Amino acid sequence: MATTSKKDGKIEEFVEKFKKLEVTQAEGPATERKESTSSSHKEIFPSPEGPCFYIYQDDGQESDVFESLLLFLNSKEYESDFKNLYDFSYTFINSMFYGFSEEDELLSFFSLARELAKKAGMSWALARLCFLLGRLSVKKVKFSQARVYFEEALGAVTGGFTDLYFVIALYTNLTVIYLTQKNKEKCSHVFDKATSLLMGIPNHICSADLESDILKHALKRTILSQNKHAEARACFLLAKHYTARKQHEEALPFLERLQLLFNDLGLQNNLSKNCYFNLAESYDEKCLPHIVLSCIKVSSSQNSSTLMDSLKRIDLVIKNAPKLYGLRKLRQILPSQIAPYLTQALSSAFTNEQQGLCSTIYLSLAKLYSHHKQYGKAIVYMMKALDSDTSAKPEETINYLVSLAWLYILYRQYDVAATILNAVVDSLWSTPQQLGVAYNMLAIALKRTNNTKKAVESCYKALRLSEEANMTHNQAICLANFGVLCLHAAAGKLAEHYYIKAVKLFAKLPIMDCGQEFIQTLLQLGRYYVNRTQREKGRFYYEWAFLVAMEISHLESQLQAIKLLCQFYSTVVPNEAQCVIYNEYQLSLARKMSNKALEGQILETISQLYLSLGTE
Repeated sequence: MATTSKKDGKIEEFVEKFKKLEVTQAEGPATERKESTSSSHKEIFPSPEGPCFYIYQDDGQESDVFESLLLFLNSKEYESDFKNLYDFSYTFINSMFYGFSEEDELLSFFSLARELAKKAGMSWALARLCFLLGRLSVKKVKFSQARVYFEEALGAVTGGFTDLYFVIALYTNLTVIYLTQKNKEKCSHVFDKATSLLMGIPNHICSADLESDILKHALKRTILSQNKHAEARACFLLAKHYTARKQHEEALPFLERLQLLFNDLGLQNNLSKNCYFNLAESYDEKCLPHIVLSCIKVSSSQNSSTLMDSLKRIDLVIKNAPKLYGLRKLRQILPSQIAPYLTQALSSAFTNEQQGLCSTIYLSLAKLYSHHKQYGKAIVYMMKALDSDTSAKPEETINYLVSLAWLYILYRQYDVAATILNAVVDSLWSTPQQLGVAYNMLAIALKRTNNTKKAVESCYKALRLSEEANMTHNQAICLANFGVLCLHAAAGKLAEHYYIKAVKLFAKLPIMDCGQEFIQTLLQLGRYYVNRTQREKGRFYYEWAFLVAMEISHLESQLQAIKLLCQFYSTVVPNEAQCVIYNEYQLSLARKMSNKALEGQILETISQLYLSLGTE
């Protein structure tokens, strides 16, 4: 009783908040217009990130461009702006330089700058310019020319290691050139240095696509020397290299070996957990859903998960869980396996900008629990969604309240649902569509409390609104509800009339938009005919409902329809052969839904049917 009164108090609080929000929003548009008018006079120009260099300006300004470029490139230490110069994707071409139409113009510009750097004795600027010229030569598949530039860059720094990232990038690119040209003599002089730098310096900037060749040579040496720590490092770098390029199949063997090495070395830390997540991504590419979900489960056990980590896991679970039972992607309900990862995401730190995402997660949990008929928990999460979305507009809040009211109807707390729905229908912010849905639901709540007269009034209002706004879906639901109310009032013929009209409207709509409501209407019409000894009509509507349920891959609705068909062929029109067929299918559904109790009952029924047919 205490819990119920607490929830009722919370509902009253929500309704009061909603009314206050309406008043506030009614005054809001004028303020918003004022702000938008004042802001329209401001022009905001995004500032460029990092330095930019214009290549061909007037002759008088050309020297200034070279001077600023050489000063920028001549830094002995590493600067964050150099990252674009070193990485493998050539981002510097479009992010730092502009004013050229072809890359040959950029090459000419770098060549002129290189000559000026030589004359000025700016060794680090010379080295970096030679490196850039070498990389552009590699891009044009001119390896001999690239080798000359890289060797000149190496000579320019004269063994300086103040910018380690540059040294790693330079040695890596030069080694790759020697390997490509099969120049064993020169390769032997730089190979060990390149591998040592790659293996020893953390978070180096990958600057060559063929860096993997160097790492594979390093991996062979670690295996021969039986150094498991070094082998783990090489596997980690190779996995990282391929994962960064989304080459998950190439990364997979190195990830698998890395995980084995972690186990052998007893290194069950966050790095190991990240490895499991990378394995999950690779297995996802190979369509192995069971292993994907297992890897995600292990990776989620780390304590330091960020919100982004949780969202990535959720994405993989959504993609792979439906594959376990061969379910099609048409189902709109999220897989049950997602629940712990949604809860884990909620434990992450949320910024102000992410509060809307927090509300979405609460809504997803509410839908999941509702789908599994745990309406109490679903209500708790729906209330949290209402609480957390502080920036919601009245129209959005109405959607929350309508969903909450429906959960209360499912939870059989009809008075609470009616309180919420009355607040919605009294609101000035409710759209015709929202009003139509609210009146429809209010009719259901009133009917459940035996207030048939008011239920009919609400249903009539919903129907009028739906017809005026041309909302066919809601109109069909209203007609089906009229059928239910007529049956409740013992007006069978009138109920049949409304049910048939509802079925005709549902049949015109896309099946994925109205599937479950359509199925329920067909089943109700089928029951109506069976109870009035119109057996063939009843069977026809049962089978139609079953086919719709199969089309939308909705297991619960399939089970509901198949149970009625089994009952039909066992008691209404006894037919043991048909009974066996439908019970066999019902058994497959019970197994898909992991309902062991139902599975046992069906197996017993099937065995009795086979005995009565004289089949062992």
